[in-house]
Amino acid sequence: MKKQIVALGMLLYCMQSIGCSNNNDYEKIKEKQNENEFTMQSLVSKGEGGYYCTERGDTFIYYLDQNSMEPIVLCGKAECSHDSKECNGVVEGLTPESLQYIDEKIYYIANSSGKMTLNKMDSDGKNHEMILELYDTPSGAYIDPASIIHKGYLYYILTEIDASTDTDFSKIYRVKIENGVKPELILDGEGCYFGDLVAKDEYLYIKKDMDNKEGDYSVKGELIQMSTDSLEMKTLFSYDGENYCTGFTIAEQSLLCCIREKGIISVDLKDLSIKEYNEKKEENEDGLTISYDGKYVYEDNQLECLQDSLENNNESAYANRTVFVRDLNGMLVDKISLDGADDSIFYGDSSYLFFKTDRKIGIYDKSQIGTGKSELKYISMSKDGKASGSK
Repeated sequence: MKKQIVALGMLLYCMQSIGCSNNNDYEKIKEKQNENEFTMQSLVSKGEGGYYCTERGDTFIYYLDQNSMEPIVLCGKAECSHDSKECNGVVEGLTPESLQYIDEKIYYIANSSGKMTLNKMDSDGKNHEMILELYDTPSGAYIDPASIIHKGYLYYILTEIDASTDTDFSKIYRVKIENGVKPELILDGEGCYFGDLVAKDEYLYIKKDMDNKEGDYSVKGELIQMSTDSLEMKTLFSYDGENYCTGFTIAEQSLLCCIREKGIISVDLKDLSIKEYNEKKEENEDGLTISYDGKYVYEDNQLECLQDSLENNNESAYANRTVFVRDLNGMLVDKISLDGADDSIFYGDSSYLFFKTDRKIGIYDKSQIGTGKSELKYISMSKDGKASGSK
């Protein structure tokens, strides 16, 4: 179950780093990201005046103007047919979830000539440049999509699979985004699986599961707080059995965690006290992933739909796909129907919610929240670099 929920990772292992950039990316990123949470796991990243997006299995990067929300290939070359690597919007071996806009640069991970590399480009698609060269991993290892750029460091989870026992073993590394720096192992799971990784201020927050067999939903684990300075760790709370943690997020000074079949708990990050977040659950509000956009908390029942689909072979399981919108006090504000959407939600900024389905990126205008409307717009991507919008 767990391996089917987690997006397919990339085969890479940071054995050493070779600096290829003359710019001090570390200082620039640290300055820009001083007080915020940043992640490299979205197909959509907010930039100045619009959004940068891509598609799994694609090599193109698109730009969406925030007013028209119509996509164009991020190229800018006159008469470009967008069908070769000479196109600025084409990135061979692109890892879609790695796309991240920071300070007029787009950072991304790509497979170049058999090696994984961390790269950057200008926001208009020009000047592609390799920052760090990341070497391939042994067979059976992959980088989890939960990778974060925070205060000048790239943090990532490397998971290896023991094929003989079907067991996951995770490790967390970090590497300073600077010339000649090698990755540092900061946490060895020693037989455990790290499923989520979030950074906030001076801390990392990590979901640590003891590995379980496929189809076994009884999970033992804990949520950990780690100092990015001293690397000292503290367990916020533990879970055991079928009431396990399915996902968590940071909302202001609280950590909100979804507990299977129980609801959401809130951990105060100042005194680490624990309380219920939402006292009353809605129908189908279970098996949730969760996120926060600065105003509302979004609970997505994707995992519930996925389990129904796998266990009952229910082809219509995703007809009940719903995002529950709540305020910081846990009060229900709205419910957004995503009928049929069977892939990840990317919550974006305060204006739009992005989700993925059938080689399309779906868009929900958040100005509809509280009105009871769930009008969705879909953007279709194509291999020739063209895209079209529809409702």
